Amino acid sequence: MASGLLFGILGTLLPFVVIGAIIAAAIRSRTDDDDADVPPGIGTARRLFLYGIGFVALAFAASGVALLIGGALDAATGSLLIDQSGTRVAVALSFATVGIPVWGVLVLLAQRSVTAHPVERRSQARRFYFSLARGVAITIVAFNAAEVLRVILQVSDFSGGPWGWLVAWAAVWLIHDRLAAAEPAESAVTSLLDRLYRYYATLLGLVFLLVGAVGAVSVPLQAAYDGLFRTTLVAGAWSEEWREMIALLAVGIVVWVPAWVMRLGRIDAGSPLWRVQVFLAGVLVAVMLTVGSAGTLVHLVLQWLIGVPEAARAANHFELLPGAIAIALVGLASWGYHHALLDETARIGEPRSEPERVYRYVLAGSGLVAVAAGVTQLIALLIEVIAGTDSVIVSGDGWWRNRIVLVLTLFAVGAPLWAYGWLRIQQAVRSGSAAEQQATSRRVYLFGIFGVAALVMLVNLTVVLFQVFEALLEDGLSSGLIRDVRWSIALVTVAGAIAGYHWLVLREDQSEREGAPEATPVRRREVTLVVAARRREGIVAALEGIEGVAVRTWEHLGDTGGALPASALEALIDEVTASEHSRLLLVVEGDVYQLTPFSV
Repeated sequence: MASGLLFGILGTLLPFVVIGAIIAAAIRSRTDDDDADVPPGIGTARRLFLYGIGFVALAFAASGVALLIGGALDAATGSLLIDQSGTRVAVALSFATVGIPVWGVLVLLAQRSVTAHPVERRSQARRFYFSLARGVAITIVAFNAAEVLRVILQVSDFSGGPWGWLVAWAAVWLIHDRLAAAEPAESAVTSLLDRLYRYYATLLGLVFLLVGAVGAVSVPLQAAYDGLFRTTLVAGAWSEEWREMIALLAVGIVVWVPAWVMRLGRIDAGSPLWRVQVFLAGVLVAVMLTVGSAGTLVHLVLQWLIGVPEAARAANHFELLPGAIAIALVGLASWGYHHALLDETARIGEPRSEPERVYRYVLAGSGLVAVAAGVTQLIALLIEVIAGTDSVIVSGDGWWRNRIVLVLTLFAVGAPLWAYGWLRIQQAVRSGSAAEQQATSRRVYLFGIFGVAALVMLVNLTVVLFQVFEALLEDGLSSGLIRDVRWSIALVTVAGAIAGYHWLVLREDQSEREGAPEATPVRRREVTLVVAARRREGIVAALEGIEGVAVRTWEHLGDTGGALPASALEALIDEVTASEHSRLLLVVEGDVYQLTPFSV
């Protein structure tokens, strides 16, 4: 159960990885080429060969070792069949025999290239290899750690496979993490690659944490509910499933806490990637969990009160109640935590970031879809009632009640989401914020909603006209025709209204942009930062958050201070923002900094 559930949920990581990559590309596009003034080292082609083949060899070596360890454990416990042992050992030995020596040779060559050409430490290919190896390793480790914990907690029978994969890939992760830590990122791009890995690890841990937390809360709630209101409970039957969820929760804590709480959430606060994580993976997911579970509760209550319940007994009808409450509690906890992080980093007068805009537009779009679905259902229901229907014969006198319940639920869920997201966006735009009105996310949202609505309207209008013309040419119009095209009529009405409204918003934005004075071009500035490697990331992230600023970094070997105080960091941001110079030298030592114009 856990494996299938997690593999399904892991697919939800893809949108966030893609969004993170887009943000990373945007950040990269604002920076100058960090390697423009450095020696070429061993060359790009040789790096790609060295690290590309090295990663493939690493995968072969780790897989071979994992299979050998797993096979040895299975053989020792007698759980490996004799006719399977030869095949498994042969596969393991072939992978290990090819992978280990090839990877060892390539690692030796890579380390020799770093010794001969110190500039190789700035290599993007080398840093990407470190990040990719750690990202793949921590994913495999997390899934197999969950399987191992299931065995330890006596949820499943012993198998050597998960232990082998856990040990082998944990070693891979540890080796590459130590190598990466021994070579602090020396440029903005290599630092970005390292941060992307850490944000992926944070996201992976958060998925395990949320799934495990929901299960750990819902399973005992469901057991208590069954014990109080139902007679189908088998004593102790819920314990095994609860232990399985505890295993997922433990893995999530072990992965998420070091990656986020102890590192990124502290030293990278306020950076664009940090905001992507907090707004989209944190607040947005928490809001969706909370609102979705609230919608389930509303639907259950309304269906029991005014609809036609699925079950005659209240205990059976409300059997989804414990799960919905658990999801709501976990969603509220995650929402509160991530919102508290935003409150801690908020600065008075600070413009809204692009991740926050995306978050609000996603909320508004989700709410709009729910409301549109509710209105479509309502219009189709009214047409069905007016034109007459056979539903009374098929479903009984109360056939319309559950449809009304669905409409009310969609309104209850969608209207607050749309109002919270869209009305606050419009308030910011009407306050005169040019950045809000000209934001890329706003144009994508408006044109996307208008385009989809117009397409839905045209397609369904074509369907309605086809049915009408066909009826006129054959049997003539009838109430049955209206009933047959009720969904298309409803979609044309709703999509037309949505398209018309968003077209007016687009026209309003366009007229205001044409009447506004020409925007001042963004000033491009380069900051050369001299600071200790251990506290570089937080300062770089803060500087990169200033529009038009690119950062180059040099390591300050004599800097022994701790974290730069928040007041000093805010003052630094204000000074860099106000500076008219295109090049600045920033030296950070202890709790103070020195910012001076710089020319080369």
